[in-house]
Amino acid sequence: MVGLAALLALAVVVGLGGYAYVEYRFHQIHREHVAGLAPITRVDGRSASQTPYNILLVGDNCRNCLAPADGHAFGSAADIAGGRSDVTMLLHVDPNTRHVAILSIPRDLWLPIPNSTGEIRVDAALNHGPGELVATIEDALNIPINHYVELNFDTFRDVVNALGGLNIDFPDRAYDAYSLLNVPAGCFHLNGTQVLQVVRARHFYYEQNGRWNYDGLGDISRIQRDHEFLKVLAAAVSAKGLGDPVTDNSLVSGVAKDLTIDDTFSLGSLAHMASTFGHIDLGAAPQRTLPVDEDNSPSGFTFQGEQFGDVVFPTNTADRAAIAAFLGTPASGNSLPANALPVTVVNGSGISGQAATTSAALKALGFHVAGARTGQQYSTPAETVVYYAPGHEANAQRLAEELGGAVSLGQDAAIAGSGLTLVTGTNMTVARPASAQARTHVAHPAGPPSAAVIGGITATNPTYPSFDPTACPAGATATSLPKLAVPDSSILP
Repeated sequence: MVGLAALLALAVVVGLGGYAYVEYRFHQIHREHVAGLAPITRVDGRSASQTPYNILLVGDNCRNCLAPADGHAFGSAADIAGGRSDVTMLLHVDPNTRHVAILSIPRDLWLPIPNSTGEIRVDAALNHGPGELVATIEDALNIPINHYVELNFDTFRDVVNALGGLNIDFPDRAYDAYSLLNVPAGCFHLNGTQVLQVVRARHFYYEQNGRWNYDGLGDISRIQRDHEFLKVLAAAVSAKGLGDPVTDNSLVSGVAKDLTIDDTFSLGSLAHMASTFGHIDLGAAPQRTLPVDEDNSPSGFTFQGEQFGDVVFPTNTADRAAIAAFLGTPASGNSLPANALPVTVVNGSGISGQAATTSAALKALGFHVAGARTGQQYSTPAETVVYYAPGHEANAQRLAEELGGAVSLGQDAAIAGSGLTLVTGTNMTVARPASAQARTHVAHPAGPPSAAVIGGITATNPTYPSFDPTACPAGATATSLPKLAVPDSSILP
């Protein structure tokens, strides 16, 4: 989202400083070819400039992308190698209605690696390049991605500093040893580095009535705080005004050098985006988080013998509803018949007889089951994956609509063969035959039955908690952030 604000700022300068200056700034931005981006196709008779599209916004935590002096604050590349999508947001843009919406994808979401039998946390897909991250999201969640924007810690900090800092209110004292957040209760004026400590916090402690408490929702709570931050940022941009040449120049000069966009973005497309959305209150855009189930294995999640720590899994029925709401499309099934492609069922959970019982349930729903067998169990718990070959995404989604639990899609022709391959997971369920009889190739009125949770339920759209920071109240005076002693570890839960 901050990347979008930067792009808008860049485009706004078109009318302020002359084309030569804008072109100079535009060529400072790193443009990269990103494989797998979906072309923007016309829908409902709209022109190309009116067609909705989706932008993947990535906050890269790459350490070797930063200034050497930042190693003490963020860790060096030797400490934390590679890069990960610390923030993964999708922005849906509809030029026809001038509507925008945001969908955040938890960084620890466990998804299949495209064209592989492996699986990975979505944030680590960026280690294999932007194209791998795009393909992972497109293949597993069936969301087309048309554009890619990436920024790092330095870019984020420069945007906040160009705005002169932000005023943020902390209802309670807050602390995070990992992000270096350490603030008392009150309204404070924060610079870019201090705001970064807020939005990166996912090991969050807060003090109430003299007692420290721990917010155990990790990245889910961090996403909620990030959404709140976007409202504060949007208000600051509105108050500062993108039409101010000094502010605009500071934003663009601070952002351009560390911003990456895909090479299908043109200066003209950015200018069109600015003219269409320049006066939209981005802080008021609907903000959602993809629903997930949390694995709470005592020793952390293990896949193929490798330890991956904390992960979260998709929740198929709730995910489809959230994605449909984000895209502004009906949460209904497609019109493909169940038996359009043969389905091979593979037991991937180790649950005795699961392949046979699943096959029988799918046959009762009208699917053509070509075979059933026991496969390799890679983890406990295990995720359900519907594998499909290119061009068969709709068929895979048709099958997934009948399943409950942690279900994702995976594009792999070698596994899917000439049909679909369903690798069953620990908490997978199949819709009852009565649902199919009532089905008219639209949606189940209530969807498939809910599956048992994988480990423990993680609230994906919690009520914003009272202890989390917000914008300072109107009329409040923001003071500089004081230095505090780090809380003694013995008093932290």
